[in-house]
Amino acid sequence: MTVAHTQAAGTPAPETPPVGVAGLQGLWRRSLITWPRRGASDTTTCVRWLQGQRAYIDLRQPAPMRDFSHARTLEDLTYDDCV
Repeated sequence: MTVAHTQAAGTPAPETPPVGVAGLQGLWRRSLITWPRRGASDTTTCVRWLQGQRAYIDLRQPAPMRDFSHARTLEDLTYDDCV
């Protein structure tokens, strides 16, 4: 795998050498994040960090979208559809 870093100015930096599995530091999964001041939390977004020696990957996958195929207009939505 070859990893390219992006500099702050938006121009790509030179590519780093390929990274093998032995060079990976670990894979972490976040199952919860909270914002105490807002009284909010998120347990639905699947977040994984893959850490290498000089770079990392932050993969965020939102929860699957709800199926609203039964609704042709806003009036077709029920309360349960919206919460």
